[in-house]
Amino acid sequence: MKIKNVLAGLALLVIVGGAGYYTHRRFVLPSQQCDICGRAVHTEHESIVLLKDGAKVHTCCPRCALHYERQKPGQVDRILVADRATGKGIDAQEAIYVEGSDDQPCVPISETSPRELGAEYDRKFDRCLPSLVAFKEKSAARNFVAAHGGRLLTYAQAVESVKQR
Repeated sequence: MKIKNVLAGLALLVIVGGAGYYTHRRFVLPSQQCDICGRAVHTEHESIVLLKDGAKVHTCCPRCALHYERQKPGQVDRILVADRATGKGIDAQEAIYVEGSDDQPCVPISETSPRELGAEYDRKFDRCLPSLVAFKEKSAARNFVAAHGGRLLTYAQAVESVKQR
């Protein structure tokens, strides 16, 4: 009788745990996550790394895509970044970038470090910071800087910024 109750309890635990896991995956986690950092992918910042073997790596922002290219030299065929003004994909090497603006969708306000009363925490590294936003047109990038701050970068400067962080 005891073994039967233990087995029934274990079966119930597996069912409840499985249902909880499914519910969390289905309703809590974002529909698409960055293949590099695991954060939610927003269409206005999404980047797609096209690999030479035909595979695709979806990232939450151009900075994650450039980190991937740096970490996997020789595997990347090209990178497509979303033009912030239109949402359309453009070649990363032809884009104009704004770095360090107040537009940071990869780092939501709710994502804060755990706090203890009287303790100070400092974020040492975040792959997505400072933010990197891509534009096809330089005029659109300038207008964005006027509204949100940041500085204009070319592709080569954006790559160099990623290397430094």
